[in-house]
Amino acid sequence: MRSVRSAAWVALLRQREAQPRSLAQQRRGEALRLGAGAAGAPAGAFHDWRKRTKYLGYQLRLLQPGWPKLIKAQRRAVKALQGLLGEDHDLAVLTDLLAELRPQGPTADEPLAGELALNREMRRQSELLRRRARHLGEIVYAEHPKALGKRLGVYWTEAQRAA
Repeated sequence: MRSVRSAAWVALLRQREAQPRSLAQQRRGEALRLGAGAAGAPAGAFHDWRKRTKYLGYQLRLLQPGWPKLIKAQRRAVKALQGLLGEDHDLAVLTDLLAELRPQGPTADEPLAGELALNREMRRQSELLRRRARHLGEIVYAEHPKALGKRLGVYWTEAQRAA
């Protein structure tokens, strides 16, 4: 299984999407997406940010053979960001599920105190996760895309040599 996966990664490494310029362009988009992480942004914006952050993690994984220790540290930060965004997404899905399970129609009772307290706590947790994600996202996406592209060009060359 490992060799099949490695062969797939080598093939992907040779594709245009994995090249440093594309990665730098994606990072520029992610930096802009931090604005979508503003307070009050819809859960969908955070979920999209999570998906794009996962793609970044995969791309860094492709480049890791060129500079293993440095890329490993970057991947660790990206994984932490993915985790925060994933937990927030889980809360959003749970909130939606609980709303769907609630009885509807003219005979539906008012929400119980426990339900209201649970909803408040889920919102509080979501806001905390989003604050932490925005902070970490500012670190992950701090580098200017042009500088990133130049730096990753070196990693790209080394990763191809190592593949």
